[in-house]
Amino acid sequence: MKRAGRLGRPATIALALVVTLVTLPGAAGAFPVEQGGARLEMLGFHDLGGNGLNGDVWLHHGVAYVGTSAEDSDRLRGCPGTGVKIVDLNDPTKPAPIGHLAQHPGTSAEVFRVRAVETPTFRGDLLAVGLQACRPDGMRGLEVWDVTDPRTPQQLSFFEVIPAEADLTGGVHELDLVQRTDGRILALLTVPLSEARHPAHLGDLRIVEVTDPRAPRPLATWGARAELGLENDQGQGIDLLVRGHGVHASVDGLRAYASYWDAGVVILDLADPAAPRLVGRTGFLSDEEGNAHSVNLAQDGRVMVEADEVLVVDRRLMQIDVPSNLAGTVLAGGALPAPPWEDTTTVTADLVYLGRGCPAGDWTSELGPAARLEVADQYTGDPRGRIALFDRGLCPIAAKLERARAEGAGGAVVINTSNRPFAPFSGSRPLGARGISRTDGERLKAELADGRSVRVTLAGDLVEYQDFGGLRFWDIADPTRPLQIGTYRTARSRVDRAAGPAAAGLFTAHNPIVHGDLLFVSWYSDGVRVVDIQDPAAPRELAAWLPPARAMPNAVRSSFVEGPLTWGIAVEGDLVVASEMQSGLYVLHLVR
Repeated sequence: MKRAGRLGRPATIALALVVTLVTLPGAAGAFPVEQGGARLEMLGFHDLGGNGLNGDVWLHHGVAYVGTSAEDSDRLRGCPGTGVKIVDLNDPTKPAPIGHLAQHPGTSAEVFRVRAVETPTFRGDLLAVGLQACRPDGMRGLEVWDVTDPRTPQQLSFFEVIPAEADLTGGVHELDLVQRTDGRILALLTVPLSEARHPAHLGDLRIVEVTDPRAPRPLATWGARAELGLENDQGQGIDLLVRGHGVHASVDGLRAYASYWDAGVVILDLADPAAPRLVGRTGFLSDEEGNAHSVNLAQDGRVMVEADEVLVVDRRLMQIDVPSNLAGTVLAGGALPAPPWEDTTTVTADLVYLGRGCPAGDWTSELGPAARLEVADQYTGDPRGRIALFDRGLCPIAAKLERARAEGAGGAVVINTSNRPFAPFSGSRPLGARGISRTDGERLKAELADGRSVRVTLAGDLVEYQDFGGLRFWDIADPTRPLQIGTYRTARSRVDRAAGPAAAGLFTAHNPIVHGDLLFVSWYSDGVRVVDIQDPAAPRELAAWLPPARAMPNAVRSSFVEGPLTWGIAVEGDLVVASEMQSGLYVLHLVR
């Protein structure tokens, strides 16, 4: 049946193509665009108005939808609320904007899905978009739109996931939309850190029924704290969070694959979507960073492709100079210089253990219930001219540091509650302290308790490096026991442990899209990668493409890095579209 308003496009693409050839310098040599007898050719481009950072992209019936992200470094300037932009690709060489939706002040609309559905109450194309507040007046939830005619989108409903009175930013970060074999339509939503911060401690994964898209109905929540006993700070690596980040539904809607950052990918049975049941999950080795970001399925659901997003590759260290039996380096997150020691980039001194070290006051604890401390914690030593060693807990770390600095300490080290190092922050501001694991902290405390001196060095150049994020392939024929069978990385995602990255950029995998035996991946500074996954144990790159450098005078520039950053990728028929965060939308074609 032909629907009113449907936009079409030619069945074949003209041979007059604009070809962009880029050489990618890597740690292992040059990486040309053409590899394995295939290449990506650029057909068209649109800058989308240049008024906001571009988010994910989706392609449906010859129409591209591009979301809007928020700029972390300047929320007021970088959250323009421009929503989802709609672009007609009837002529792929001349993308033509035809509309927009979900435009709300102080709100980003990064990720969405479009599906053709049919229920007793709705027949047509449904778009579900996740809304996140990047200012207190922003929106936090799921918005559902009728895009059967993409030129005249109609809002059908809004479902709030965090109440406005909670005065929290965040909201629906990623989602999936699926019509099950029983006809029900489910929206699977991730609300990162909801379980830790939401007033009702609802899980980071939400399941909402939108069979009647005008009346969304919450069915269930699932959280790692309630189901796995994992607190949000019990992750690993540099970014040690346990949080729901992405989610993908099986084609029949009977399983969910939730990318849960350092908890790996959680596989849930949705036979009863009101009572999701844990089936299995992936994991990481102890020396890996973690950061399960997103997944897709291949080979009829027997293989899962996991993309791990590792953006920070410099691992901060603390050097132990004395005693000799402890001498060496330990992982210690944090940044120097930073308040309250603005001018300190290096300090060497004896440690002094000060216990919890909270000043008196009313505290909303980062790790527990709010409490009032009538009298300051008694220091167990003299901080003057020494480096303060604190236990984490009760009051904000910033309060501990300000007190220690006022009493003469020359630096600070904070012992984590979990066996992982961490980077001390206050909101989005780094604090001038190092955060070490509980195990390392207990070793230092034991030395001090025995009356021995412990001398350490904190320095901005004490660092080692790890790889950027890549892909992992899992055999999930038995979903209770996922088996890792393969990996894939680009050359520049591999990092020299001592020298660091070979080039400036963010060379991490982001979003994987499976199209038959081909895997298309948006790879930030490494552009678009096309990988043959007929044998997922031995993936083979076929082609690569980088957005050209462009002048972007009107764009909100990313604080991450200069140069192109490819966020999203989508494939439909012979068209490939990619969203670049700062410049706009690219239309590509794979030639084999």
